[in-house]
This record gives sequence, C-alpha cells and structure tokens, in this order.
Amino acid sequence: FKPAKTLFEFQYGQINILTKRDYSFQVTQMFSSPKAYLEQKKLAQSKIDYSQKDFEWQKKQLSYEIKKLYYEGLVLNKKIELLKNKKLMYEKLVKSAKVKHETGETHLLDKISAETYFKEIIQQINASEMEVIQHQYALALLLNVEESVTWDTATHFKLNILDTTKMGNENMWVNLWKMQKDIASQETKVAKANRQPDWKLAYYGMSIENVSLAQVYQLGFALPLFNKGYKADIQASKVKERMAEVEYLYQKQIYNIEVKTLLAEIEKQMFILEHYEKDALLQADLIFQNVGKSYQLGEIDYTTFVQNS
Repeated sequence: FKPAKTLFEFQYGQINILTKRDYSFQVTQMFSSPKAYLEQKKLAQSKIDYSQKDFEWQKKQLSYEIKKLYYEGLVLNKKIELLKNKKLMYEKLVKSAKVKHETGETHLLDKISAETYFKEIIQQINASEMEVIQHQYALALLLNVEESVTWDTATHFKLNILDTTKMGNENMWVNLWKMQKDIASQETKVAKANRQPDWKLAYYGMSIENVSLAQVYQLGFALPLFNKGYKADIQASKVKERMAEVEYLYQKQIYNIEVKTLLAEIEKQMFILEHYEKDALLQADLIFQNVGKSYQLGEIDYTTFVQNS
C-alpha cells in the first residue's frame, strides 16, 4: 500500500473581504484503485521470494566453488606424491644410465634422455606445487580467511556416488528463471491495474470574517482519458513477459540436456573406476615396482623402461 503523498494547504489573508483576514485549510489524498494495490503487493512479494531464492542459490554456488577447489587440491597433492615416487625411480635410472654409458652398454642418447626425463619430472613437481599454492589462495579468499589453507592428504579420497534417482525435473537455477517469468507476468497485471481510475479524498475548511464557518468534504476520481501511454506500458510488459517465458523454457531445456549428459558421464566414470580398482591399479603397482629393477639388471632396454614408467 503506497498511496501518493498527502497534500496539506493553508492560506491566510484577505481571502473574502479586504477589511478582514481569514484563513483556509485543505487536506487532499489521492489513492489508486484497490486492485492496483493488490497487484503491487503480489509483485513485491514475488520479488522478495526471488531475492531469498537467489540468496540460497549464491550460497549453493559458493559451497560448490569451495568443494571444487578442495578436491582439486587433494588431486594435486596425490599427483605430487606420485611424481615424487617417480622422481626417486628416475634418480636411480640416471645413475644406471651413466654407469651403462661409461661401461659401453648403452649409447649417450640413453643417458641424455634419462637426465631429460628426470628434469621434466622435477618441473612437473614444481608446477604442481605452485598450483597447490594458487588453490590455497583461492580457497582462503572464498572462506574469507587470511591464513593459508592446507589439505589433509590422509583424508579418504573416494566420494559417495550421487543418487541420481532423487534428482527432480528442475533444479534451483531453473526455478529462479521460472520465478523471473512469474515476476514479469505480475508486472503485466500491475500495468493493467494502473489504468483503473484513481480516487481523491479531501477536506476543506475556511473562516469568513474570522468566524469558522465552511467545512467541505470532497470525493473525486481521475480517469485515464489519454491512455495510449498506459497501453504502451502494457504492451511492453507483455513483450518482457514473453521473453522471460522463452528464457525459462530455454534454461529448462539446457538443464535437461546437461542432466542426461552428466548421467552418461557418471556411468562412464563408474565403469572406468571399477576397471582401475579391480585390475589396472594392481598391475600398475607391479610394473612400477619392477620396471626400475629390470632396467638396472639389464632385463629390459631403455625404451621399454620409458614406455612402462
């Protein structure tokens, strides 16, 4: 309920006759139609509801960004751990390559290649450690803390798989677009209600020869005789409403496609994960443990070592 400002008018002086000073006092208040106030209230409530949902969405996005950085940091730490183990193996490789080159068992190229691979691993470790520092700064910013953030690398790394059966037809992001569509629809109703007549309520009092006599009550209404502007506002609001509806349907379609794509990606990753857990990781550990020894003993050549390490 937001009526126009109340108008107070006061006059004092020779209002009626030249020899006497009189006064007049008038209070005027304009009102829109009750339907206009009702539609404006609904519009205001729709905007409040949208702001609250948008706030919840922002919190959800912040939580997502924090989790994303956290798990990326865990991946980087695991990567550094593997690279350091590989570095130890290549240190032994470089020593073996030098000995074999000095004894004439291998060419100089094998020795240079081994040293090059060793330096590349060091560079990968340094680059990964810098990425960890960058993630620490980014995570500290999102958490609104000044101290550096560290990861507990002993944390259980495997996550629970998403229960896709509980996924609804729409998520919070799509619902926000739906609420924008509803707001645009409500704005059209407000524009239509504004065409209805406005009402005037007034009180008028005055004195005649310094004696309070006249008291008048006024009731009036204002009609939109020149209503092209109102019609234009309604048309513009309808166009905005249609655009909001198209955008909502578009975002809904994008969401449905992304859900199908991500569900297929989850299924693919589950298949890959099962393969690594059952077979590939065990085989990789055996290869990693034996490839260095085999090269040092001369059981495999340098090329086979690089392919398996």
